[in-house]
Amino acid sequence: MGVASVVALGAALLIAGSVYEGSAEARSMTLACIGAVVAAGAALCVVPLMGPPLVTPDRWGMIVLGISGGRTLLGMGAMLILIEAFALDRKSVVFGVLAGVTTLMIAEGVVAVLLLNQRERARDAARRAAILAGSQVAGSHTEHSDSSGAQHGSLA
Repeated sequence: MGVASVVALGAALLIAGSVYEGSAEARSMTLACIGAVVAAGAALCVVPLMGPPLVTPDRWGMIVLGISGGRTLLGMGAMLILIEAFALDRKSVVFGVLAGVTTLMIAEGVVAVLLLNQRERARDAARRAAILAGSQVAGSHTEHSDSSGAQHGSLA
């Protein structure tokens, strides 16, 4: 997610800078504020990686979903504050913040799908191994015949 954070920050600043329509001296303030919002959204990516006891495997998906929702609210709230309270250029704030936050959300979704897929494969492999081990144990306790052909009873 570190690479995604850098890409998101770059995309936000590039897009915001390309659509900026204000004065030259306010441009750096606008870009710095947009960068701060995207950096705060990127910092939220650390929460699902904290691990137990805060983030257990059973709650991991819900934590990722909650962080994604929190990042969306952070972006919307920041846009409102930057545009209304600080009177920054509306177009560059909206486009910049949306570009950065959307990039983070796409990257987080892809990583979540890959990690959940990996976890499911490991879980399925463990189930198959348990089933296979169980069938081998059960097979060793069923009826046997000795070299004379006599049948012996099952232990199962």
